[in-house]
Amino acid sequence: MAKPYMYKLHPKSRKLCSCCDEVAVKKIEIQTSWFRGDDDVFLLCPSHASIAEQNKFDDLYYDNAMTKARRSKAA
Repeated sequence: MAKPYMYKLHPKSRKLCSCCDEVAVKKIEIQTSWFRGDDDVFLLCPSHASIAEQNKFDDLYYDNAMTKARRSKAA
C-alpha cells in the first residue's frame, strides 16, 4: 500500500493544482516503492486534497493524467 504524506503550501504560493487549473494549497507525496526518488508528488487544490484524504488515489491519478495531456496538447 502506498504511504501518502501531505503538507500545506505557503499561503502566497500561486502554483497550479496538478489535477486541474485551480490554485494549489497542499502538496502530497505518495511513496510507491522503497527506492529513493520513486515518490509521486502532486500539488493539490482543496477539492483534490479532499479526494486524497479519502484515499481515492485512482481518481487523483486519472485527473492528473488528463490534465497533463491537456496541458501538453496546448503547449
